[in-house]
Amino acid sequence: GATKQLCINGGTVANGAYNNGFSTNTTIGIGQSLAGNYWNGTIKRLSYFPLALTSAQLQALTTI
Repeated sequence: GATKQLCINGGTVANGAYNNGFSTNTTIGIGQSLAGNYWNGTIKRLSYFPLALTSAQLQALTTI
């Protein structure tokens, strides 16, 4: 099966099974937890890729 990954600075920090795509009514919260807590800091750059990137591609993104 497929897996999803969360990568920070080109390295995988979490992963898990990927069973379904997002539905058309899914909200993605950036910097907020489901409990309503907010990130107290700055997100310098955020990228979303609707496809899997290789480790080499992730590393290349961190050198830009």
